[in-house]
Amino acid sequence: MKFQSLPSRSWCALIINSMELNPQDLTSSTGITPDYHHPAGITDFGESVKGHWQLNSLISEELPLEDHIWDILKRIAPVRKEIKDCIESAEGIFYCSTEITDSGRGGFQISSRVLKLIGDLGASLQIHPFKPVL
Repeated sequence: MKFQSLPSRSWCALIINSMELNPQDLTSSTGITPDYHHPAGITDFGESVKGHWQLNSLISEELPLEDHIWDILKRIAPVRKEIKDCIESAEGIFYCSTEITDSGRGGFQISSRVLKLIGDLGASLQIHPFKPVL
């Protein structure tokens, strides 16, 4: 039986969170409406949750992982300083996921330019590879 290589899927989100983060303030200062957000507070179970502001990549999941990161970087480019200022007092993460469909395909590559832009923001990069269940 011969297996066909499936197209891989990737996704990325910029997540900013902290106990002191007011997502509405970040939305107001950047003019960017997040794809998901919630304020800091206490859950019904008495657990503390951080304020959370999230911007998702909006391009096709079949495009390479780096394209997803670029999608977010382009969207925040006009307000880069405001995002960077916020990340200085919060946690900023480019949370990425990429599908590994064929061990013969190799991995993925993130250019030094993209890594520098992420680092200049003060954000970290988390990449979670996953293998689909077939």
